[in-house]
Amino acid sequence: MGKQSKLKHKRQDLKNHPPEPLSVEENSDPTHFVETMKKQGYQLKTMSSCPNIPESQDGKLQL
Repeated sequence: MGKQSKLKHKRQDLKNHPPEPLSVEENSDPTHFVETMKKQGYQLKTMSSCPNIPESQDGKLQL
């Protein structure tokens, strides 16, 4: 069986037996994808603000 024949067979198979549609929950949490990504092993990076720059006694910034 050639590549074209296999693709034709798959397409006919999908026409005759379409996959079941995934159920969509209307009350689902909009941040559900975050939980899914955490389950897959990804971690979200949280941004931290820059530290305060100390000021000298005369009011000038110290760098």
